[in-house]
Amino acid sequence: MYDYYSYHDPDTFNVPDWSSVPRTWERALDLVKGPEPDMYECFIHRDYHPANVLWREGSVSGVVDWVNACKGPREIDVGHCRVNLAMPYGYEMAEAFLRAYQQYADMCYNRYWDIMALITFLDGPPEVYPGWEAFGMTDLTNYLMEERLDYFVLQLIKYVSIE
Repeated sequence: MYDYYSYHDPDTFNVPDWSSVPRTWERALDLVKGPEPDMYECFIHRDYHPANVLWREGSVSGVVDWVNACKGPREIDVGHCRVNLAMPYGYEMAEAFLRAYQQYADMCYNRYWDIMALITFLDGPPEVYPGWEAFGMTDLTNYLMEERLDYFVLQLIKYVSIE
């Protein structure tokens, strides 16, 4: 079984040049360069997001696309899903997911993992995922993705800096 590793090293990740809040991104990067918070290591999906979750009659019936699965912190899966919710739906949807996940899993969550997920997720400017159109989401733009990720990181700094 593979062990989790970050696809992008926080020490070499640069503040996104598309961002309108570069100082906030700098602060976020400084936070993840510090010590990792406590985590729960287990078998993780590694690409956990809404399009990989199957539903039947209002309940989750399965999770697909396990090609990148490995042993690692479950928190990175939560963070990855939150980024994938924040981009098409906005920050509040990512927060609603976190509240539900925490209640179901009975866990505390450090938003450090959201920043790590952002670093892992971003490889260039954010773009509208072409598959979202198949789900009827035709009003998304790359600029909106940038705005939502900037807002996401602004909100994260509020939480991470006080934890």
